[in-house]
Amino acid sequence: MADARLNSQWLNHPRFDDLSDAAWRVFTGALMWSNGRGTDGHVPTRYVRLLHPDGPQADACKEIEEAGLWETAVDGYVLFGWAGDLGQSTAAQVEQTKENNRQRQQRFRDEQAKRASEITPKSRPVGDVTRYGTRDETAYVGQDSDRTGSSSKPVSKHPKPPPVSDEEFDRFWDHYPRKQAKAVARTAFLKARKTTSLEVLLNGSQSYALMSIGTDKSYLKLPAGWLNDRRWEDESLPTVPSRQTPERYTQTFAPSQGAITLDETYCPKHAGYPITPYRPCAACAEVPEGNPF
Repeated sequence: MADARLNSQWLNHPRFDDLSDAAWRVFTGALMWSNGRGTDGHVPTRYVRLLHPDGPQADACKEIEEAGLWETAVDGYVLFGWAGDLGQSTAAQVEQTKENNRQRQQRFRDEQAKRASEITPKSRPVGDVTRYGTRDETAYVGQDSDRTGSSSKPVSKHPKPPPVSDEEFDRFWDHYPRKQAKAVARTAFLKARKTTSLEVLLNGSQSYALMSIGTDKSYLKLPAGWLNDRRWEDESLPTVPSRQTPERYTQTFAPSQGAITLDETYCPKHAGYPITPYRPCAACAEVPEGNPF
């Protein structure tokens, strides 16, 4: 199938310019139909109805004939000067072009096959008798090693951290003051542990618990949100002494009458809260018995 050609000179040629719109559409439709069917300008009568969207156009067909663009044949019409004045390709020319293309493509494929058969290895390693004979099966065995047997993959300078154990998460869970959505919190904890040490997370959660004493737990951050927001980085808080190892220290008060020194220890229930023989822990006084915070 070949495309119809419309010569640019037809725009100003009186032979075509005097045609009505209907006659022009029938004429160009005849060009396209004949090229598509390979009839060299012959349009049978039964197909004339396809040349115009409104069906057969007797006046337009007569107008084209009077302009000398086609003539009436035994069965339909024949366009004048198909390969000459109209500049269209004949069916024989189209077929010859197709045959030339087929031969050219066949020559190209034959040349490619010939080149592939002539390619031989320039040198063959000593003792390697199968590398080129069965390349698909043996040439790439051991993709991760080079010819000397050493690994070709670069060694990472930063080895992967060991997997996080459930014990670590349980320790964090015990420290955090609001215990809700444990499964989501575990996922957030594993993500945080990729970049942050366990000690930092524990210290941060314990500090958050101390700052939240006396606050309704519904106002506290959920553990997953606290971890995802990296809230342990909010501010630098002093390290809270361990509950198992209470320490004693001396605190000096300076009222107007003079300085008084009190010997104090930390509360065994609330880390970081001092007690003295004269007063209890402030947290014990605020939190009901049985509530750890």
